[in-house]
Amino acid sequence: CVRRAPENYGSHFALGFFYAQTNQHAKAIPHYEKSRELKPDNLIVYWNLVVVSDQAHDQERVTKWSLAALPLYERRLSLVPDHCNTRVQYANLLQSAHRPDHARLALAPLLKKQDLDGSSYYNIACLYVSLADNEDALTMLRRSVSAGFAQAELFRTDPDLDPLRRMRE
Repeated sequence: CVRRAPENYGSHFALGFFYAQTNQHAKAIPHYEKSRELKPDNLIVYWNLVVVSDQAHDQERVTKWSLAALPLYERRLSLVPDHCNTRVQYANLLQSAHRPDHARLALAPLLKKQDLDGSSYYNIACLYVSLADNEDALTMLRRSVSAGFAQAELFRTDPDLDPLRRMRE
């Protein structure tokens, strides 16, 4: 696909996605970067770049792409402030950009809502773990289950939750 359409955003995105899904994170990075170059306002490309860079243990790129994504996420949230997934990703990007206090502030509107879905609570829990706030992380995990989050395998295998596994609870 990339050979036939080297200037096609979707081709590079698809190949980056393939590499990410097959745990070849370092190989995914250049394809997501090319995809971003071809379509620089696509939030999901930035998000995927941050995720695969983190999984490839490339902290320089994690910070770089988090900082680059923040203005786009801020613009989206100014248009749709209640979009849960965007807000959770935005808070995670702030944490990845070494702005933990801003990440907490970004979560505040979500924490007032009573109708979040289980996946949002789960992702908030992962963010709290990265903020070294294990008590709030456990609270969010409980809420995720109460809200219908049923991916039990993630509880066992997600490395984001490793710090919680040492806790008695």
